Amino acid sequence: MSKKIDLPTTIPIFPLPKAVLLPRSRLPLHIFEPRYLAMIEDCLKTPHRLIGMLQPTGNDGRLHSIGCAGKLTQFSETEDGRYMITLTGISRYRLDNEIEGFTPYRRFNVQWDGFEKDGEVPEQDSKFDRDGFFNLLGKFLEGEGLSTDWETLKRIRDTWDGKLVVKGVMSQEDALKIKNEGADAIQVSNHGGRQLESATSAINALPLIREALGKEFPLIFDSGIRSGGDIVRALAFGADYVMIGRPLMYAIGADGARGLRKIIEIIKGELSTTLGLVGLTDINNLSLIHIS
Repeated sequence: MSKKIDLPTTIPIFPLPKAVLLPRSRLPLHIFEPRYLAMIEDCLKTPHRLIGMLQPTGNDGRLHSIGCAGKLTQFSETEDGRYMITLTGISRYRLDNEIEGFTPYRRFNVQWDGFEKDGEVPEQDSKFDRDGFFNLLGKFLEGEGLSTDWETLKRIRDTWDGKLVVKGVMSQEDALKIKNEGADAIQVSNHGGRQLESATSAINALPLIREALGKEFPLIFDSGIRSGGDIVRALAFGADYVMIGRPLMYAIGADGARGLRKIIEIIKGELSTTLGLVGLTDINNLSLIHIS
């Protein structure tokens, strides 16, 4: 989490339907509208780098009264001038009065009172009503025309006679259900990891899922792989295959095909060094006794 910062009385507001930022979570955003490109550029000039995310109440410019401010913690620019950013949730706020001025985006005075706990250690709620939460979530998904029922997976398996890999699995129970529905492989990955800092990490879920499925069922791992050492760890924790994406994209963006060849060379070297440090010469001999 970002270190504690002084909260300003005025922040830019980014009303974005269905994009929710929570304290201590992360929200990736793709910025392309000119007014919000200007907002990002102005935000980068401030010491706090805060942007207030907020839900609009309709198409008439009205806003909900409470939102969450995020600190701009990652920034990159595409060749055609779009911005790829990540906001890290700092604290909720309450809207006060709007600031009139010459900026193309909206700015408000805000109040932080009442949300002091947002900057503290995450709370644990032992009385959390899990069944009630999922019942409410189901109603939301139904209202949005979405579905999370297992019949969908079964219907896909009955229709598709090719290889079926299910991605985004994070629990032993789900993994067993997916295996029993006839999937050919499972990809362990945490798609909420970018947004929800307190979510279970995929690398911690991996050995539990491997234990539940047994040694023979194919497992693919895809979350947070940045080095050869990360690959070794995932294989030791039970993965049969490890996906790596972001380092390759960074290398291609930096130096094209030459950059890709270089990063592959670096990763192979890291992998070889890590194996040597744990006393192995064969990657197929990796297990939990070698890596923690």
